[in-house]
Amino acid sequence: DFFRRWIEAHDRTFAFDGEHNHTEFLPDAGTLQRLAGYTRARRHLHFFDLQQKLAIHRGIKEVYDVISGPAGQKRDWEKMRSLFTPEARMIAVAKTKAGEIRRVPMSDEDYIKQSGPYLETNGFCEKEVTRRVEVYGIVAHVFSTYESRMKASDEKPFMRGSYSFQLLNDGKRWWV
Repeated sequence: DFFRRWIEAHDRTFAFDGEHNHTEFLPDAGTLQRLAGYTRARRHLHFFDLQQKLAIHRGIKEVYDVISGPAGQKRDWEKMRSLFTPEARMIAVAKTKAGEIRRVPMSDEDYIKQSGPYLETNGFCEKEVTRRVEVYGIVAHVFSTYESRMKASDEKPFMRGSYSFQLLNDGKRWWV
């Protein structure tokens, strides 16, 4: 059957509970449309609305787009502010040379003040490598693995990492 063959061919995971809740690696829009049509036709699996799925994808992409750019390029901080709820918090986590775990919680405004000047002066490019999306009702959890470069043209990344985004749908849109 098409669905099983597609999963095997693309090494993706999908788990459905019969409601609007699922776990997936986000494939391209054309594949989503085919799978959504297939699952609606079969009725034993349920894809929630394609537009909702694309809205989650677009929101995460916009976060990467805002922080990435060449040296000298102003970032669209109003766009950044528009993606996050006023209560949103980002938490940077790192291990010090002494082996201690350091957590730095910040709001979007804190991030803009602390990182904005550096990003705009020196340039910075983050490229998403993989994404895993889990949706449960009005909450989405996105695991996003990335590579960081100073310039988009740099051959090798100087760092790799993973973000853990939580999104909330207020009935009108998805918020980070």
